[in-house]
Amino acid sequence: MSCRLRKAAPNDMPTTSPSGKFLFIGICAAAVVAVVAYVVLRPAPSMAPARLAITAASPEVLAEAVKTPHLLFRSTDYEQGSGGQLGLVPLDALDRPPLFTPITCERVYFAAGTGVCLTAERGMTTSYRAELFDQSFHTRHQVPLTGVPSRTRVAPDGAMAASTNFVNGDSYASGGFSTRTLLIDPAKGSVIENLEAFQVTRDNKPFKAVDFNFWGVTFTTTPGRFYATLATGGQIHLIEGDVTSRTARVVRAGIECPSLSPDNRRIAFKKRMPGIRLVWRIHVLDLESGAETALAETRSVDDQVEWLDNATILYALPSGGKARPVMDIWAAAADGSGPPRVLLTKAESPAVVRPPSAVAATR
Repeated sequence: MSCRLRKAAPNDMPTTSPSGKFLFIGICAAAVVAVVAYVVLRPAPSMAPARLAITAASPEVLAEAVKTPHLLFRSTDYEQGSGGQLGLVPLDALDRPPLFTPITCERVYFAAGTGVCLTAERGMTTSYRAELFDQSFHTRHQVPLTGVPSRTRVAPDGAMAASTNFVNGDSYASGGFSTRTLLIDPAKGSVIENLEAFQVTRDNKPFKAVDFNFWGVTFTTTPGRFYATLATGGQIHLIEGDVTSRTARVVRAGIECPSLSPDNRRIAFKKRMPGIRLVWRIHVLDLESGAETALAETRSVDDQVEWLDNATILYALPSGGKARPVMDIWAAAADGSGPPRVLLTKAESPAVVRPPSAVAATR
């Protein structure tokens, strides 16, 4: 992700040591490279046309399919023409040919009958928005966004969504990037708040700096509560936030792109590894004990992972290990045991959807 470098008067700038400044500059430089790579590697307009390349399944077929647990994903099968289109497959039959929906996205998530699709309308100029859709894949609202889509999540009760977009123009460093992370009301199609407006504390003291940069929201099962990443001064922090009070507190350092387990007891996250190269390893944090477990996946994963269940996480990696838009969804055990495995090819941005009726039937 990026380092927020907002213009400020000299007296407003935080004081850092020389080594801290070099670390911060290094992280920002690496972030710029990562963001540029992200932008460059996204499909060109000819690869992601506005019209559907693959015919969407009929409303009747989709309505039947979403009654059972399924995996919703963004297709990266550009060769067959479905790149960018949302597809779904049953969780108990992942080898079945996917059904495609009438929606195209850059990132997607879905929970409790509410979906959010971050889109890019490419042309002479590019515009961005969040499309909020229902379980019939009908768009209910559109919310204009600023910048390249990066992360999105929906609360377990469907009452709130979050979006993170890369933004430029805030920076006093040429070529710098920052982020915008918004909380959205799906029912009204309106922005609840920008996370930059939240009052943050660390060690029970007010914590504020001009370079605050938020991303990677993950919601808890308690309405209005969430975790997210906060970067400042070259450091990464996990924060826990409350929407009602517009407050957040620093919980722990070094936690990036958190994803809360279904039982709300653990957080899967990407951890920056030491070295010059920008490399992340997936770890899982036990919120009660504070113990961190490294997963068996040894490749660098730049993704906000998804939980398949309380024992398995999902994430996307370039197909064949090459840096290109074709991605595959992988699965790995959350306890660090066993080798990772490919779950679904030519797909990314997984969202595990279990309808309430299906969940009740398993109890």
